[in-house]
Amino acid sequence: MLGAEALCVAFSVAYFLSSTFMLTASTVFHTFCCMSARAYNFFAKLDYIGIAVQIIGSYGFISYYLFRCDPVALWVYVGLVLVCGASVVWVTLFKNIHTPGYEKHRLGLFLGFGFSVIVCGPQAVMIHGWGPFLSLLWRLGILGLLYVVGAMIYGFQIPERWNHIRFVDQMPRSHPIWHCFVLGASLWHFYTCFWLSKDAHFSAPCK
Repeated sequence: MLGAEALCVAFSVAYFLSSTFMLTASTVFHTFCCMSARAYNFFAKLDYIGIAVQIIGSYGFISYYLFRCDPVALWVYVGLVLVCGASVVWVTLFKNIHTPGYEKHRLGLFLGFGFSVIVCGPQAVMIHGWGPFLSLLWRLGILGLLYVVGAMIYGFQIPERWNHIRFVDQMPRSHPIWHCFVLGASLWHFYTCFWLSKDAHFSAPCK
């Protein structure tokens, strides 16, 4: 069984590797998607798999600091995230999910996966109390807001749905705007994880 320090390092490495994989997969997709329809389909799957992997790595790190003093709860919630993530990856392998008209389905899939972590909230409150938990919750709230607003802009094709020619050919459209939100959320997530690792309550020795 890994010790506390080894677990901390493992979850930290998993977080950074998952974020790096997500950004790399996105870069590869946007670089090569125009080569052919086959290339688009392949790299689109890789892009969405990267998003799922990033969610898994991110929540694993947060789960560690919430439940590091309760190993059973920690591995239950980490296992839940892994199962949900594997299910999302499996769905993204289907060709139809990447075709036009399925934007809202993809949106719902990843938002549902992202918000599945709230199931651990009640137990986290029982362990840490409302005070420390709220200090984390507002940070996670900002994180969720950035992801949700960006995803809604992408899912509902804002602003090009109102003037397709103008906003696609001359001005930023939903896809690059969404990426700006994702980048902002990634930076905020890094800050939140750094804060967790330094907070006097969440990083205190287990009793």
